[in-house]
Amino acid sequence: MPGSNVRIGKRKGFITMLNAMREGAKSGFMKFFLFSFMVLAVGGLVLMDVGGFFRGGVTRTAVAKIDGVELPITTFDRMLRRVLGNQGLDIETAYRLGLIDQVLASEINSNLIQRKAKDMGLQASDETVLIQLNKLIEPFVSEEIDRKTAFNNILRSQGMSEADFVRMMKAQMTNTMLQNTIQIGSEIPVRGEGEDLYQYQNEQRTIKAIYLPHSEITDIVEPAEEILLPFYQAGQERYAIPETRTFTVAILDQEQLKKSMDISEEELKAVYERDIDTFTVAEQRVLEQAVIDNEAMATAIADRVKKGESFKQAVKAETESTNAYLGEEAFEQAGLLEELSGPVFEANKGDVVGPLESALGWHVFKVKEIAEPKTKSFADVKEQLRKELVSIRLMDEMFAMANSIDDHLAGGMPLEEVAETMGMTIKTYGPVREDGSTPDSKDGVSDFGGDSGFITETVFSLHEGEVSPVTELSGGRYAAMRVDSITEKTYKPFEEVKDDLRKVWIDDQKQVANKLRTEEALRRLNNGEADLKTIAAETKAQIKTYKLERTKDAPEKFGDAAKNLFFYIEKDGHGASPATDGYVIGKVESVTLPDTEKLSGDELERTMQLAENGNQEEALSLFLQELHNEYDVKINKALIDRTYGPGGELQ
Repeated sequence: MPGSNVRIGKRKGFITMLNAMREGAKSGFMKFFLFSFMVLAVGGLVLMDVGGFFRGGVTRTAVAKIDGVELPITTFDRMLRRVLGNQGLDIETAYRLGLIDQVLASEINSNLIQRKAKDMGLQASDETVLIQLNKLIEPFVSEEIDRKTAFNNILRSQGMSEADFVRMMKAQMTNTMLQNTIQIGSEIPVRGEGEDLYQYQNEQRTIKAIYLPHSEITDIVEPAEEILLPFYQAGQERYAIPETRTFTVAILDQEQLKKSMDISEEELKAVYERDIDTFTVAEQRVLEQAVIDNEAMATAIADRVKKGESFKQAVKAETESTNAYLGEEAFEQAGLLEELSGPVFEANKGDVVGPLESALGWHVFKVKEIAEPKTKSFADVKEQLRKELVSIRLMDEMFAMANSIDDHLAGGMPLEEVAETMGMTIKTYGPVREDGSTPDSKDGVSDFGGDSGFITETVFSLHEGEVSPVTELSGGRYAAMRVDSITEKTYKPFEEVKDDLRKVWIDDQKQVANKLRTEEALRRLNNGEADLKTIAAETKAQIKTYKLERTKDAPEKFGDAAKNLFFYIEKDGHGASPATDGYVIGKVESVTLPDTEKLSGDELERTMQLAENGNQEEALSLFLQELHNEYDVKINKALIDRTYGPGGELQ
């Protein structure tokens, strides 16, 4: 987008840009970047309102409310567990790391941006969605997997219908469009801000410090059993022997069925002629492009390019930045705004076109390549068509067989008999723990690859002897699982772990004692009752001098916590921090900032880009804060803690 000296930097400019974006969205011109496939895999439909979850009544237990509409805990829980399952995380770990709050916040923010875009009439066009959908599918297409199969695989992995997936893409792209507009509208930092950031990042400090290891505390009295027993009871989970399960899995694979399927030449030709339009590729043009909101500057860029200067260098020369340079991209005529498409598609290869004005600013193009329209021949697409038709029939047949398997199981037929009748492979696994590991810490579900998390989650949701419904796995396979035996969670007895308990208790007491002496030493230093030399003598520690730099790793024993602390203490100030197996106490001897007069152009440009990114994030954060107020967002933190915290209802 436009360079630093032509960007919109004030809040009033947001509205102008947003209105312009409406037209850009309708015409399919904007260069959107769809969230990555992993984000789509993690994100849910709950707060995007794609699946209509916000329509209807309001439940009594809700984790959030937006504009008077509540999100029930049950709906959020289903979405959350899908998210965590994709990341291989359990509820307890996610809660401890604060990830549950992050998932909820992310969903709320996405919903807020979409609601605002809808209120403004801003929406990604169908043509743009189709282009991005094709780009999303492309990496999954191979000689063995055609486009339709690749798309169906994506839908299966998400558990979504085609309509819901497309709606979700449109919502995500609309969100990205509005979000990018807000960030582009942020203020561009001046040189002084870049220099300040450079000095901050490259600040150096000299610290004189002593290291007090926990191991130096030697006067801890051995604990009696009456002390260790309650200590054992309070930390019993440390000695837990997790629940394990053995289970049997019957799998229906499509490979044998696939070999028996064939499509005649006549049928392939009929499908080709019926869908001939889908094999016609419109003319495309590879374009270099820049967008500026200043006509004179755009004209100067065009003149430079016409004289042989590279497009990117021309933009940098006129705007002092390459931000307005959008690079090369292939466009069909329908993918450009109407006022741009005519001149661009009338030009010849190598021509420089523009400046042309649109709602987004002044455009300059260079036509790099021209690909003429063409229709693929039947011979070219025959094998692709064959694969698509086989894939469709195979999915239909597999689905029918999966229903038949479910019927057999519902009728009481044993899993082994069902497997033999339906040609399924069957195998028993376990014992495994809930994370899929065996008691000797090996991978007990490695046979299932990316499906292993789902397999263990399903197995640990069943009762002993219960068989799961038939479920689709990756690769078009179907599986049914039965829990054969359950070994309940137990704990190592007190007598067996007593020696380890004693060591843990003594180590804890050493850490507490070391913390107390460190706090006392820091108090004396801050009150002027002692200096570092005195503290070192009393603790028999050696004073060392450390050179700290923000961009370099912390010194040995120091650790990141101690390093970061001493960058927030004023010169001659004292500080103490946990370090590796001990504590660090030190004094800031000197603070050195780099000389910005010697700052190279490349270093300044990199730093200015970082400062600009920071401003963009701040602008988005402020925008979201305003949306939180505008749509009256409320979060039921107490319900989240009660549900997912220690002893939570849903764990």
